[in-house]
Formats: sequence, structure tokens, C-alpha cells
Amino acid sequence: MTKFSSTILASFVFLEAMSIYQSQPTILAQSHEFSSVAFLNGTWEGSYICGEELTNLRLVIEAESATNIEAIFSFYEDNINESLPDGVFRMEGALEVFDPPSIPNILQLRATNWVNQPSGYETVDLIGDVYPSQEKITGNVIGPNCTQFELIKQEF
Repeated sequence: MTKFSSTILASFVFLEAMSIYQSQPTILAQSHEFSSVAFLNGTWEGSYICGEELTNLRLVIEAESATNIEAIFSFYEDNINESLPDGVFRMEGALEVFDPPSIPNILQLRATNWVNQPSGYETVDLIGDVYPSQEKITGNVIGPNCTQFELIKQEF
């Protein structure tokens, strides 16, 4: 083997090793990103206030990554407000993840389309603080005459 071909072979091996090394951080970052949002997956229940009415809320979240989160927002009557119709719409959004974990993450969900729209009702958006260790999300309902919401993760 000539000195020239040895240099080419060594360069090729080095470049191949670098491409493998450089691909590893991407895989690790994707794995870390999923683990940082995986706790969101599942059913969250609580309530919110719109138009001075306390309303039950069920939010079923499916998070594939911090920038690809889908949810089903379901509202329904409670013991105080039994005349409230049921409604369901889809949402999508993202999670802003902070480090250290003592700072709450921020979840933003935007309504996309109705599944079951009661007459006269509009969709709302959500922006909230996520507390993974407490399995709680609290925040603001973005919509006409709406205020706050609170959700707790449900274990089935």
C-alpha cells in the first residue's frame, strides 16, 4: 500500500467515525426530548371558568415531542351547572421545557377543529404551567370571558 492510499484510507476511516459520532448527539437529544414530554401523555381532569360558569374539563394528551403535541379537549356539566352541554374539540401545541426542573414547563395548546360542537359555543386555547412532579397543569383559558383552569393527571 502506498503512502497516498494509506492517507486516503485513514481519512476515510476518520470521516466515517466522525459521522457516527456526530449522529449520536441527535439520537440522544431526541431521546431526552421525548422523555421530557412523555409524562404529558394520558388523561388530565379538572375544571375551568368561562362566562362565570365552572365547567368540567378532560384533556387527553398525546405528546410525540416538545413541538408535536396533540390533545382532545372535552367539557361537560358538573353538579352545579347541570344544564351545560357536552362538547369536544381537537388541539395542537408545544411544550417549552426548562432546566432546572424547579421551573415549571409551559404548555401552549391551540384549538384546531370541533368533534362535537354545541350550538353557540366557541373553542378556546390554553396556556399553562406544567408541574411534572405534582402531575398538575394550571393556567389561563384564552377565550371570551374565560379565566383559569387546573388539571390533575389521572391514573387508570
